[in-house]
Amino acid sequence: MGVTRTADRAHVPVRHLSGGYQRRVNIAAAILHKPRLLILDEPTAGVDVSARDAVDQVIRALADQGVAVLLVTHDLDQAGGLATRVGFLLEGRKLKEGAPDALIAEAFGDQMEVVVQVVGADLAPAEEGALRRAGLEKGRSPGQWTCLVSDGYAAAARIDEQVRATGLAVREARVRRPSLHNLFSLMAEAA
Repeated sequence: MGVTRTADRAHVPVRHLSGGYQRRVNIAAAILHKPRLLILDEPTAGVDVSARDAVDQVIRALADQGVAVLLVTHDLDQAGGLATRVGFLLEGRKLKEGAPDALIAEAFGDQMEVVVQVVGADLAPAEEGALRRAGLEKGRSPGQWTCLVSDGYAAAARIDEQVRATGLAVREARVRRPSLHNLFSLMAEAA
């Protein structure tokens, strides 16, 4: 299946376009007059990955041209990939605002996140207990367990060994920097 460009859909009424193409048309209409500020509210909600990538490319290009883009989104991965500044709202209150990397460094210092993906999402209580004893908590997706540690890779190896010793199959164990998801969870717990 080939890549379809927006120009290839010029003859199609907007109401007959997919959600991703409708988002692109909305953004095109918003930038026709070359604004200095563009406000986007959930521009990629309900679109597929390729449409999201296309919208993200447009947002980056606009920012590179000097357009100030205010992006309202629940997609913290998108915000982390696009934003030079982020602000977190919880129940109508602003919790924090600043550069993503600076906020993460302030909250977590040198800590790293260990992510363990176990085979099988429906675990028995004893298996979940073994994961918790290894210092892990349920992650955002099925079968995912995570923790924050100071000794990243050494901790990941130790945790992987502990989990495997319980008989659970580990699909993947990785170490990564804490993300905006981690930061929001920390702030939400404290609020």
